[in-house]
Amino acid sequence: MEVIIKSFIGVFCLMLLTVTGIGITATSVSARNANAFLSAERIEAAHFAEDVIEACQADAREMDYDLSVEVYRPGGSKQAAYGSMTLTYDYGISFFDLENTRKIAVDLW
Repeated sequence: MEVIIKSFIGVFCLMLLTVTGIGITATSVSARNANAFLSAERIEAAHFAEDVIEACQADAREMDYDLSVEVYRPGGSKQAAYGSMTLTYDYGISFFDLENTRKIAVDLW
């Protein structure tokens, strides 16, 4: 009888460890993908063009991210001097209902 109880506890602990490991790995991949998505080079290469910014925001919506881009222009100028991008995404282990929202910010030059 004692062996059966120890076996069930061992199997339970092994399954808990497996589910936790898979959750941590999936969360890590999610964070890596968000970091890889947030690349300022595309917008900077286009000199802050509105259609490129809108295309980047559409790509972010397809991946369930929220991308906000703020472009700062000197007074009276039509060309942007600098800006900032902020990517918001959900982060967490869904099996344990541990989810929150993370933000990544990048400066545009």
